[in-house]
Amino acid sequence: MNSVIHECYEAYSTLRNEMGRWLKQSMLLDPPGPNDGGEDEANYALAWFPHYLITGDATVLQHFDTLKTALLGWVKRDCVHGYEPKAEAHHGPEPFLLFLPRYIGLMPEDTEATMLLTDAAEHIGNWVPEIPPWYDYDRDTFIGYNIGSKIVTNDEKDAYEMAEHFRFIHIAIAASRVTGEERYLTWALRYGRKRAERLISAPDPMPLLWTLDGEGFDEATVNEKNLQRLVGKFAPHPR
Repeated sequence: MNSVIHECYEAYSTLRNEMGRWLKQSMLLDPPGPNDGGEDEANYALAWFPHYLITGDATVLQHFDTLKTALLGWVKRDCVHGYEPKAEAHHGPEPFLLFLPRYIGLMPEDTEATMLLTDAAEHIGNWVPEIPPWYDYDRDTFIGYNIGSKIVTNDEKDAYEMAEHFRFIHIAIAASRVTGEERYLTWALRYGRKRAERLISAPDPMPLLWTLDGEGFDEATVNEKNLQRLVGKFAPHPR
């Protein structure tokens, strides 16, 4: 038993030291990406949340604050009402999806972080009158793949829903927890229920994307209609 405990402690100590070195290296060597802190460099920082909870390493919080500040700068410079003017359902939500809600969980008193999250979340249910609507309440679908705070243009080749649209449910739930506003949770339950019904009734294999009228497209149909760019690696070109 003592041998097992000793081995576990050695493994824990090794991992803890490696995580600490990785964090310090990242702070020194990894510059902010195109979104200045909110996207990939913040997404891989997700591993540091449990590291901080275990170690209490103040360096982690310092780096998180740096990422948040950089994200805030990008939003102020390049965004309209807290969101990219031209975006799509895959990359658009990422700066607000993974890092930011967890950071607010650690630092609920950070009003700048809360503002970043809620300014983005307000677009999901068409709650900003001057922004083009994203959501079709008649069909309970998003209007398509291209949804930004200024440009919301979806012609036939982009008028689809896919797994990426689930990301907005996550953001809405996070906004509900932060603000206590009922509209976010009401919308998340409404859209989540619609998607759940669609998944339950879906054929096998599961469609890769859906039309706005609820027709599912499998891999063969995606390839036939040349829609691979919407589903990435999951629908490769036939060889």
